[in-house]
Amino acid sequence: RVVLLEGHTGTAAAGRVIEAFGEFVVGGSYAVGLVLFTILVVINFVVV
Repeated sequence: RVVLLEGHTGTAAAGRVIEAFGEFVVGGSYAVGLVLFTILVVINFVVV
């Protein structure tokens, strides 16, 4: 919602929101991020 409504304000405002969400989901570990990315890719191929 913030990205859609206020994403255009400030320098890289939407980028910081997305970065904060990524840090929350991944928890700062690239291994967790890679596993989640792989799961999402597999789900995408199964659905399509």
